[in-house]
Amino acid sequence: MPRVRVRKTDRGLIQPDIYERAFLDISVRNISLRAAAKSHGICHVTLLRYCRRRAETSREKTRPPGYSSYSKVFSVDQERKLQAYIKRAADIYFGLSPKEVRKFAYELASRYNCKYPDGWNATKMAGKDWLTSFLERNNTIRRPQATSIKCTRQLHSPILHISQEEVSGPLCEKWSHWLCWFCK
Repeated sequence: MPRVRVRKTDRGLIQPDIYERAFLDISVRNISLRAAAKSHGICHVTLLRYCRRRAETSREKTRPPGYSSYSKVFSVDQERKLQAYIKRAADIYFGLSPKEVRKFAYELASRYNCKYPDGWNATKMAGKDWLTSFLERNNTIRRPQATSIKCTRQLHSPILHISQEEVSGPLCEKWSHWLCWFCK
């Protein structure tokens, strides 16, 4: 199953106010359903379904035709906080692996009492699809660049100030190639 759905139709792209205007044309101006649908450029069957729903309920309670939005786990504010935390962890050269981000998202969702899929409880982490879509929505989070082990050791190793006289004996013979970087 593909993770990114390719749209094959234009269903659900028409704005809800167009359906409302067509409904008003039918109810107030007494235009036929097909003529109103043709003048507004929408499907007459979809307009018929909308008119039936609109006649039963008020305008505010009528669900617009088309696809409903997918259910999100976090609100916009919560997702912004999660993004800020991930960026902060990367700024202090800690960084989080994708698995750690998924575990943290699960813990955050359970702490906020958010509604999340049942599969998260089994694995105690968010799904791969959630992580993929989260990274697409928050494209300021980028993938880390590859760093060699030598470079990371130099960045994280404590700076030792060892004089040449202190480097002697059996320790010097075994580790001389490594200690030469820290000699003054």
